[in-house]
Amino acid sequence: MLQPAASDDMLLRLSAERKLKTTEQFEFNDFYGHATILKRHVKLPRALPLRVIIEHGSRIGDTNWDAEINAPYFIYFCWSPERFDTIRGAANKACFALGPMIQYVPGPRPERLAALAETYGRNLLFFPSHSTHWVDNEYDVSDVCARLHDIGKQFDTVRVCVYWRDIQRGLHRKYLQEGFSVHCAGHIYDANFYSRLREIMESATVIAAMTPGSCMGHGASLGKPYFHLSAATRWHSAHDHYFQKIDSTIEEKPITRHIAQLFGELRDDITPEQRAFLATLFGIDHRKTPEELRRIFQLGEDIWSLSQATAPDGNRLLALMLLAKALEAHHAGNRLHLLRFAEQAVALAPDLEHRALDIIQSSPAHPGA
Repeated sequence: MLQPAASDDMLLRLSAERKLKTTEQFEFNDFYGHATILKRHVKLPRALPLRVIIEHGSRIGDTNWDAEINAPYFIYFCWSPERFDTIRGAANKACFALGPMIQYVPGPRPERLAALAETYGRNLLFFPSHSTHWVDNEYDVSDVCARLHDIGKQFDTVRVCVYWRDIQRGLHRKYLQEGFSVHCAGHIYDANFYSRLREIMESATVIAAMTPGSCMGHGASLGKPYFHLSAATRWHSAHDHYFQKIDSTIEEKPITRHIAQLFGELRDDITPEQRAFLATLFGIDHRKTPEELRRIFQLGEDIWSLSQATAPDGNRLLALMLLAKALEAHHAGNRLHLLRFAEQAVALAPDLEHRALDIIQSSPAHPGA
C-alpha cells in the first residue's frame, strides 16, 4: 500500500537555501541547530555562545574536519569515544562524547505518533547517500528505486528521507514519481531540523541506508532496527579543497563491508551484536545530563575567557585545562588520570580545589563517555 507522497513544493520549501542564524561565534556549532538544542537542554540563554566545539555529524574512520579541529576552543564534543584518539592525534583537546543528537530533542506527542502509525502502518524509512553544499553525490536512483519496490513488498509503506541538498538538485522527484512517501528534515541551517527528523524516524518500523552514517545511530537510539542496502556511489566537486575533505572511499573500507554483512538481513529487531556495534560506533549510551553539560560548558567558558585576557595568567590557564582533562578522565571512568590531573590543576591554582573535589566526588559517568 503506497501512501500519498509529500508535495514537491513542500519539499522545496524545506530545503530552500537560507542564511545561518546563530549567536555562536564558531558558527558551525549550530549546523542543524546543535548548539541551540544543547543550550535548551541545559536551560542556557540562546544568545550565549558556547566556548566548545560540537562536531557537526558522526564521523566514521580516521579523518577530521579542519574547521572543527582547528577551532580555538579546548573542549571538543563528538558522538562517540571511538573518535577520541583521532581527534587527539590532530590537536590538544579535552574530548567528550554526546551520543546521537536526536536524544536531546523531545519526541512527538503520543497522539501524533499514533496518527502517523495509522497513516504509514508497517513502514521502511530509507536514507539515500547525500550531497553537501560543495560536493555532489551520484548513484543509480532508478536501480535503488527498483530495489526499494522489491523490499517494500514486506511493508505497508516505503518512505524516503532525502537530504536538503539533493532536493535542491531535484533527485527527490524520481522517488516521488515512483510513488514513495518522500520526506525532508530541513536545511542544515534550520534549527528545527532535529524536531522534524525525530518525528520522521520515530514513526518508522525499520531504518535503511546505502552509506554508513548518522541515521544508523539516530535510529538505534530510538530502538529502530537498521538494514543496509549496498549501492555504488560517486562523489565529485568543482571545489578541490572541499572534495579532498570528503571520504569518498567509504564503501571500500573494512568497516563498511562489516556493516553490510552485519546489517544485511532485514529484521524487526536489533541483535545483541548489532546493538553493541552501534553503541560503540555512535556513542548511544553517552547522552549527557543537563548537569554534566553545564559543568563542561562552564569550563569551556572559563578557559576561553582567560585565554582572551590582555595578560592571561599562564599557570591558571593551564590549571583550568588540566581540570578539563580531569573531567574528561572522570567521564572516561579513568580514576587514576582523574586524580593526577586534578592534583596538577590544584598545584597550579589552589583556589580551584573545590571544583576539583566536586568532580572527584560526583557520580561516576558512563565509562568512555
